[in-house]
Amino acid sequence: ADCVENIAKHVRLIRQEAIPNILFFMDLGPAWQADFAPGLLRQGFKPCCLLPYGGEADVIIFQLSEGAA
Repeated sequence: ADCVENIAKHVRLIRQEAIPNILFFMDLGPAWQADFAPGLLRQGFKPCCLLPYGGEADVIIFQLSEGAA
């Protein structure tokens, strides 16, 4: 229920470490992982890569580059 808030908090903490690129790997096998998609998009993450059968099912990699969010 608090995916958006948790993503925002994690992004703030990671930014404090001056990490220029943040990646989020989402396995489309476990349905609950899709709940993160709206929060990722609101924070400025963009899907950048699809790994067919990279986990339980396909894996989407989202990237947040420096300067976003």
